[in-house]
Amino acid sequence: MSPQKVKVALGLVGFLAVLVGVATVSIMFQATSQLPPKPPVVAPKASVPARVNPSFDVVRLSQEGSLVIAGRAEPGAKVEILDGERVIGQVKADGHGEWVFVPDSALAPGQHDLQLRATSADGRVATADAPVTMVVPAQKGGTPLVVKRLPDGGSVVMLGPVGQEGAGSLSIDAVDYADHRLSASGKASSSATVRLYLDNHAIGEVGADAIGLWRLVPQDLAVAPGRHTLRADQLDAAGKVASRIEVAFVSGAEMVTVEPGNSLWRIAHRRYGHGAAFTLIFQANKGNIRDPNLIYPGQVFAVPRN
Repeated sequence: MSPQKVKVALGLVGFLAVLVGVATVSIMFQATSQLPPKPPVVAPKASVPARVNPSFDVVRLSQEGSLVIAGRAEPGAKVEILDGERVIGQVKADGHGEWVFVPDSALAPGQHDLQLRATSADGRVATADAPVTMVVPAQKGGTPLVVKRLPDGGSVVMLGPVGQEGAGSLSIDAVDYADHRLSASGKASSSATVRLYLDNHAIGEVGADAIGLWRLVPQDLAVAPGRHTLRADQLDAAGKVASRIEVAFVSGAEMVTVEPGNSLWRIAHRRYGHGAAFTLIFQANKGNIRDPNLIYPGQVFAVPRN
C-alpha cells in the first residue's frame, strides 16, 4: 500500500474513533439525564419525649399529721402538691425524676385529698393518675389512714390499721366491687407471693412489691351480688402457706361489709363520691355504730341511697 493510502486509512480510523467517543458520551449523557431525580433530603423531626405523669410512691403520715411524700416525675419538672384546690408546697424532681416533699407544718385533723401537678421544662403539665386520700385522726391515739385511688376505680391502702392477729405481715386492706368486678389489695412480706381465694375457689396469685404492697384484679371473673368470703394465703419459698387471712364482704348496691383498713368516710366516698356523706350511713345504722370513728371488720351496714 502506498504511503498516501496508509495516511488516508489511518485518518479514517481516527475519525471513526472520535465518532465512537462522541456517541458513547452522548449515550452516557442521555442515560444519566433519564435517571429519576434523587429524593429531597428531609431533616429528621425532633422527637417529643413521652409524658411521665407524676406519682405518689411513698406516703408517711403520723398520728399528729406530720407528712413525708416521695415520688417520681419527669427529670427537672416542677412538682406541686395540692390539698384539694390549695397548693401546699412544691419541689423539683432531680435528674432521675425523683423527688421528696416534707411540709413545714402538720396537716390538720380530718380528710385531705392530695393531687400532684408537674410542669416539665418545656411547659407540659401532667397530673397524677392515682391521687391519694388521707385522714389525720381527730383523737389522740387514732390510726392515720392513707389510700391511693387507682384509675380503674380500685384502691390501695398505703397506711392503715394493723391486720388481724396471727396473720403476721399479711393483710387484706381493701376490697372494691363495681359492675360485678372485684379487686383486692393489702400488705405482705416484701416480694412475697400471695394467693387469693373467693369462696374457697382460687382466683389468682400476685407478688408483693419491695415494700410489701400487693393488689390483684382477677380477669374474666364476674362476682354475683351477695355475701362472699375472700381469703389470702402468703406462700413461702417452697410454695407452702406461711400465713393466712380471711374477710367477709357483701357485694351489691344496698349493703357493705367493713373490711380491714376501712372507715365510714371511705365507704361514703366510694358510694356517694364524697366522704362527708358518712353521716348518711351513720344515721341509717345507729343501732350498730356507737362511735363513727370505731367500726370493725366484718360489720355489715346498710347504705341508703343519697
